Amino acid sequence: GLSATVTDLGSQFVTDGIKTVSSAISFEGSASLSLNTDSGDSASDGITNNGEVTVAGLFPGFRWEYSTDNGGNWTSKDANTNTFELEGQVSGGDGVTYATGAVQVRQINPFGARSETISNSSTIVVDKISDPDLMFNAGSGGTVSREALFRGTGAEAGATILLSADDGQGGTIQGGTTNMEPDGSWYNKFWSGLAHGTTYTISAQQTDIAGNVGELLVGPVVTSDEEDRKLLM
Repeated sequence: GLSATVTDLGSQFVTDGIKTVSSAISFEGSASLSLNTDSGDSASDGITNNGEVTVAGLFPGFRWEYSTDNGGNWTSKDANTNTFELEGQVSGGDGVTYATGAVQVRQINPFGARSETISNSSTIVVDKISDPDLMFNAGSGGTVSREALFRGTGAEAGATILLSADDGQGGTIQGGTTNMEPDGSWYNKFWSGLAHGTTYTISAQQTDIAGNVGELLVGPVVTSDEEDRKLLM
């Protein structure tokens, strides 16, 4: 997972630019911060739908504070917790990006002296919402071949799309790997084939790179006809 580490905070604290040493302050081991969950396809890309960060190596009993804007503003935390939350977007889109070094943590001793900071060593993206723009192309219903292509638009970069065909009798067929283009257009088909003469409701559901699962998109109603080799455009 994503982490950042400083190996020697020792007992040095900074107040008004003057470094002082107190024998009462000593970090055991190294201090670090890391995402609790690096969700999605990769567990090490820093793209997640869970913005909770855990801080390890804090000196027991001391309060601490964190910044998400490279030290511009700080939020205080007490000694009883070692986590904080990075915000994601409030509507659809690519999430909130925290550049390298933007997320910082430091401790405060009882005299008000602050430690050196630790920070994220690589970019973090907190994406909590799947883009809602997934659509089937117009005119995708009717009579189709058993290996017809289903096409649509609105796919997010790096996302996966699950295509399903429901026959209304408890039978469901899953599509293969969805092919996607840079402009967000996509297409897929049912590699096992649609049963001849059967009517299906086609649906699609997107899971983005952060692991967010979008709403089920209910699409066209089609009837499979082996003699009709039409592709759905």
